Amino acid sequence: MEIVSAVAYSEVHRAYLRDHPVERAHEGNTNLYGEENLERADEEVPGGWWRVRLTRADVLGVVLPWHLSEGGERELVPRTGLTVARAVERVRSGGADWAAANPVCSGKLRLLGRAPFTALYLATAPVDHPDYERLAVRRGLIHVDGLHRMLAWELAGRLRDGTVLDGYLAGDPAGLDPPGPGRTVRSHRAAGAASTARTADPAGPVRAADPARTARTARVVRTGDEPA
Repeated sequence: MEIVSAVAYSEVHRAYLRDHPVERAHEGNTNLYGEENLERADEEVPGGWWRVRLTRADVLGVVLPWHLSEGGERELVPRTGLTVARAVERVRSGGADWAAANPVCSGKLRLLGRAPFTALYLATAPVDHPDYERLAVRRGLIHVDGLHRMLAWELAGRLRDGTVLDGYLAGDPAGLDPPGPGRTVRSHRAAGAASTARTADPAGPVRAADPARTARTARVVRTGDEPA
């Protein structure tokens, strides 16, 4: 993982709403809940926000919270959590039976597998929400938003060894648990010019004005993205 720079939450919030508008007309739109989860991370995880670049190995090691497969019959992620890599194994091993038991979740994975790469949102610690309270991992790269996107891109074979994704990380990255084989934590200055080579889709410009906060209609987070 490469630390690019510190960023203000207002930039993180604008980037999220640009890619995931809460008013998008779609029956599976859970962007309101994703926005609320982002705000939890801002309020609860000390250390500010950082713009980061993530390798495939980083993404596969992200810890996901409890996920009930969008109301399906088979749990995708248990209450103790799973890494993206382990969740992908569950989907693959489940095959057609898993897809049939979880039609909404599997539909999102198929659709998002073709969607452009967009920034991922992570934290160094779990947010205060029932879906995260029993996670076995308490420090590391923890999901805030992007569960279906991470799974879909890996399932579609789009995450390769040279792929680098943009992301935003809440919390102090110093002292993260050992990142595992093939993963490093480095600063943008140390990375040098080599850090500019990326295969991720460009994020594009961020609007200058910070959109007004959306009125809260629910306080329950649903750990998934709507189809983009």
